[in-house]
Amino acid sequence: MSRRVAVVVASVAVVLGAAAMVWWWTSTADRASAPRDVAQVYLTALEQGDIDTIHEVRRGSLSPLAIDAFAGADHIVDARIDDVVVDGDEGAVTASAELAGERRPLQFAVIGDSDGWKVAGDDLGELSASTTPGAAVTMGDAVVEADTVVDVLPAVYPVVAVPEEVLSGRTDAAITPQQTVHVVVETELAAGAVDAVQRAVDAWAEACTVSAQSVPASCGFDVPWPADFTSIASIDYRIDAYPSVADLGVDGVLVASDGVLVATVRGQAREGDEPRTYRTDDWMMRGAITFEGAQLVIRAF
Repeated sequence: MSRRVAVVVASVAVVLGAAAMVWWWTSTADRASAPRDVAQVYLTALEQGDIDTIHEVRRGSLSPLAIDAFAGADHIVDARIDDVVVDGDEGAVTASAELAGERRPLQFAVIGDSDGWKVAGDDLGELSASTTPGAAVTMGDAVVEADTVVDVLPAVYPVVAVPEEVLSGRTDAAITPQQTVHVVVETELAAGAVDAVQRAVDAWAEACTVSAQSVPASCGFDVPWPADFTSIASIDYRIDAYPSVADLGVDGVLVASDGVLVATVRGQAREGDEPRTYRTDDWMMRGAITFEGAQLVIRAF
């Protein structure tokens, strides 16, 4: 019996020794292959627009602007790893991909620790844009104030002047890691700009003609009631024709003309009965057009 036990123990020792060799080989192989593996997973996620996987395999968080921008970007195509050079717990990845129809280099680092290998965080580029007129653009799906620098993932970003109802202008920016790009969006009035501004003028006119006990300021009309009333209880309005935006320039001045407005006044009349009506056939509204972020703002004169 003792001999059998001895044989069994010896067999276990041999098995354990073999297992140790397998573990050592596997560990060494993982340390060599994991940097390339994580780089490949990252590049595939960039191709597919898979932001969740990108978060998992890279160090550091992405800003909300970067996430929204990437969601509306044109993603890289045909990514290839050319080389991965590993030095201890650091690796340098040399890759390439097609962006905007051109093969471009993609270089970034990977780092390994007890949690495994990840993209080091030097994979972002910087993108900013300016536009005149206008105060903001969209980068992908992100609305960004003009001249704001956004750290973005490698991709091709459509940069569009906003609001698009009023402004027309677009350029595309191809971004690779550690690249700084500033683009100028050549902007002009959009085809529907007059209609969009007219809608804003109509809303302004509606706000000016709410029933009240006084004549509003900066609305382009007056109601000469003091000649006929000692005091008034209300002024009610009827718009027969809205002031019309016949033309629109980019000089920042807005003129809407040829409006027709009727005002009915009730109160203490100096003579005769009330109410009385007052009509203007040349109602004109003037203001300055400015842009605040992605919004067009009309400031009345």
